[in-house]
Amino acid sequence: WPGYGEKPWYLVIGVGDPSIQLLCFNAMPYILAYISRSTVNNTPEILDDIAIKSSNNNSKLGVTGVLLLNGNYFFQVLEGREDIVKALYNKIEQDSRHSEAKIVLQCDNNESLFNEWFMRAFNLDDYYDVNMSKFRKSLNDTIGKEISSKNDVLSLIKSFRRLVIETNQYRKT
Repeated sequence: WPGYGEKPWYLVIGVGDPSIQLLCFNAMPYILAYISRSTVNNTPEILDDIAIKSSNNNSKLGVTGVLLLNGNYFFQVLEGREDIVKALYNKIEQDSRHSEAKIVLQCDNNESLFNEWFMRAFNLDDYYDVNMSKFRKSLNDTIGKEISSKNDVLSLIKSFRRLVIETNQYRKT
C-alpha cells in the first residue's frame, strides 16, 4: 500500500451493494478538534441533517468523529488520514452555519476514539443528568481557556467517549 508505515491510512472498499462498505485503517489516526460559534437556530432537525450528511460523506472518506452542540457553540472531533481530515476541515470552515472556527487540537493519536460511527451529533442541552453536566463544565472550562494543552483536549475527548460509548447511556432510540 502506498504510504503504509509513513502516515495513517484509511481505505474504504465498496462490496457489491454500495451501502455495504469495508473500512480498513491503521492504528494511528490523525485527530483534529475545533470549536466554533453557531450562526443558526439549531433545531433537532438541523442537527440530525448535519449528522446524516456528514456520516454519508465521511463514510466515503474514511473519516470518523463526533459533533457536539453546547449552547451556541459547536465542538467537533474528526479522525482519519491527515490530508483528508485537513481538507475536510477547510471545507467545514466555509460552512455558513457557524463562524469563528478555532482548531484546539491537531495530532496523531495511538487509537481511533470514535470508530463506532462516521459522524454522530449530540445536543448537550438535551441531557440534564449529573454526568453530562460535569462533562459540559469540563468542556466549557477547557475550550474557554486561551490556550488549552493537547493533553487537556485529548482528556476531554476521551471523557466524552467513556461517558457516551462505554457506558452506552446516551443512545438515541
